[in-house]
Amino acid sequence: MTKVKKTQAKNFQNQKRETEGKKNKKRKIDKQKNLQQMFDQMVSENERPQEETSTDKTQMAPQTSIEQQLKEINEKLGHVVRKDDKSFLRELVKEIFIEIKDTLMASLTLRIEVLEGDVHDKATENQALKEEINSLKRQVEPKDSELHVENMKIQHEKVQMNISEKLNEQEQYSRKNSIRITTLAEDYPEETALETAEKVVKNLNHHLKLNLSKNDIDIAHRLGKHKPEKRGRAVIVKFIQKTTKQNVLAKRKLLKGKGVAVYEDLTRLNSEVLACTRKKLPDEVNDSWSVNGNIFVKWKANEKIDRLKFEEFQRWLDLPWPETTPSEGRRG
Repeated sequence: MTKVKKTQAKNFQNQKRETEGKKNKKRKIDKQKNLQQMFDQMVSENERPQEETSTDKTQMAPQTSIEQQLKEINEKLGHVVRKDDKSFLRELVKEIFIEIKDTLMASLTLRIEVLEGDVHDKATENQALKEEINSLKRQVEPKDSELHVENMKIQHEKVQMNISEKLNEQEQYSRKNSIRITTLAEDYPEETALETAEKVVKNLNHHLKLNLSKNDIDIAHRLGKHKPEKRGRAVIVKFIQKTTKQNVLAKRKLLKGKGVAVYEDLTRLNSEVLACTRKKLPDEVNDSWSVNGNIFVKWKANEKIDRLKFEEFQRWLDLPWPETTPSEGRRG
């Protein structure tokens, strides 16, 4: 409700109360006049000259008559005043009640009008807020959709990474008893697995001072196709016991300068990451190696040794290779 309507309602109520007040005041004055007239009439009747009584009445008769008349006048006057007082009080109470009722009604009407105006204003404000909320929802919905897609993508990548990690771990576990030997001389391309095993046992016993036999080897075979220009294809050796593998790796430093190198048999992924740690950050990495398929890096800055986590593999793979990288550096 507008301010003009509120002002008009208030002025109307004030005019109404003023008119009622004037009417009530006139009623009171009229009643007072009527009372005064009644009283004056009775007094005038009492003052009229009395007819002379007969001469045969006693001298006390006029006095008795006057006292009796005064008593009657007093009773009538008292009765009139009391009766009029009741009527007057009744009318007065009625008028007061009406005046109070009108005042309350006017106040309530004004208050209701004000409340209706407030309710209207609040309803308008609420409608504006609803429209603003709906507008914000329309703006947020596309972003929520994009965020949902992004979250789904992240979750998918995490799931894929977990799957890749588990598969890599299983593959590495299958190689827990195996080693890889490079640059082991190969006499002819038709070399059999038995001949390869005999050659492995002979070289390891000679250079590492071990006492191995063919019975310690589950299988030994060359990798890839034979190339005449190469000294010899790499050999995968799987031992019967894991302890045999550990003994060989513990003494492999004795092979330095002997033309033969022994490494842990790593998965393709682990082997590639190990090569990255050895060649891609030469100014930062002091050394790197693998133990049971786990890759360790020793930093130059603080001599700290860290075991690489699977989620760090991709960062190493994404680093650029140096301009010249020996092929040996990419082997496990």
